[in-house]
Amino acid sequence: MQKNSPVQNAPLRNVVFVAPFPMETTLAFARAVGTLPGVRLLGLFQKPPPDPAAHGFHAIQIIDDALNVDVIVAGVEVLQRRFGPIHRLLGVLEDAQVQLGAARERLGIEGPTEAIAHRFRDKGAMKDTLRAAGDPLCPSPATSL
Repeated sequence: MQKNSPVQNAPLRNVVFVAPFPMETTLAFARAVGTLPGVRLLGLFQKPPPDPAAHGFHAIQIIDDALNVDVIVAGVEVLQRRFGPIHRLLGVLEDAQVQLGAARERLGIEGPTEAIAHRFRDKGAMKDTLRAAGDPLCPSPATSL
């Protein structure tokens, strides 16, 4: 990055990464996000990772249940009061995608909504959406019986 480049001089974008537990694969994704220029990586965890800074986290907030929308929203609000607007809310755990979508909607954070996450999680709903858009697919097992 060049000295005084627009990215270097831009304000940091607050990105919250949500995970119940600090699994190594999960932390690898977080480290990748934390290395992006202009990103301040913040974490919401049930159990904190060892040495959060070594995994790219600027700060973490411990929450009781990383799969509960109300708890996720409350944790993000704590981080928002400390660091300013949250620009993205991320997580890699498939089981958390619907909750993260609902939290994004409630907090006004750009990204996949609850409905989009539901279609991601429910393959039948995803196929129905694709069919309705005119995309021919192989029949799902439920429709070919």
